[in-house]
Amino acid sequence: MTEDARLGGILTGLLLALQVSSLDGQTIADRAALVAFSDSLATVPDTVPLRARERTMRAALRAQPDSGQALIRLGLVSLRLAELGATPNAREAVKAFTRAAEQRPGWPFAWYALGLAEMQRSASEQRDRLALGNRVGLRTLERAATRHRRAIQADPSFVPAALALAGVTLGLRDTALMEPAVAALRRAGEATGAPAEVFLARRRLERAAGNGDSARAAFERYLTAGGNRPLGYLELARTRLAGGDAQAERLYYAGAASEDSAAVAGYRADLAVVAADSELVQFDRSRGPERAQYLRRFWTNRDRIEMRATGERLREHYRRLLHARRHFALTVSRRFYG
Repeated sequence: MTEDARLGGILTGLLLALQVSSLDGQTIADRAALVAFSDSLATVPDTVPLRARERTMRAALRAQPDSGQALIRLGLVSLRLAELGATPNAREAVKAFTRAAEQRPGWPFAWYALGLAEMQRSASEQRDRLALGNRVGLRTLERAATRHRRAIQADPSFVPAALALAGVTLGLRDTALMEPAVAALRRAGEATGAPAEVFLARRRLERAAGNGDSARAAFERYLTAGGNRPLGYLELARTRLAGGDAQAERLYYAGAASEDSAAVAGYRADLAVVAADSELVQFDRSRGPERAQYLRRFWTNRDRIEMRATGERLREHYRRLLHARRHFALTVSRRFYG
């Protein structure tokens, strides 16, 4: 083979690769347009115009059956109809997103949207009073997690898929799914410009998977990226207190002194496991530093009642919480009354 022929072959290969990349990739502008379209659908509470739009889009697709963008838009309309209860099992949305993902496997939005549709389908299955068993809907949620991981594989910088994956995996509490999700979130965290929320989601997964050191490292990245400091204090305190670190009490009470709604909700949820209703009322009435003082009195009283050293009951509380959530998770509660 001559040098000219060899170079010609290389150039041809590069051109083909660029063409494939162009066809397979999804531009940021395309994603932004889909997000804007999805946001606009969220404001529509009436199924009638949505049904009309769905029919119009189906007709248009017959002329362009290979339009990935059009398929995703159709799927988003169908998904909104499912959310409104018109087609609760999200079957049409799943079909549209599946076609889009098959045609454009390199598009993260297609896989992410398919994951959302699977999540909607799972919720519908779990609400079905005629479906028996305590794992109804879980297999569908597992598929949703797989779809979100596939979206991150297509583009680690696609934040919505990373956050959705973390939420689904933490909800399932299946140890077999933790490590693949952690690996995906690590890739997402390595992407340029990853926001603080990605590091917080990764940290929660790392802790649930039992990776304490990695969880603390993710927390540092979370704060460095400008994350919510009071919530970050609570998250780090949860991990360190569960590991028996007495120094973490400082972080715990520092976060409790804030008025950040997400942090306050987290403190209340942790407290509700052991506190009486009257004690929760006092917590709800407390504000800022007063809340931190109330929590300090609460745990000091527990130490005194159980004849423990100061701060020991707080650390034991988080050790028990972590153990219970890791080993005795109730992933689905299917109790119907009335």
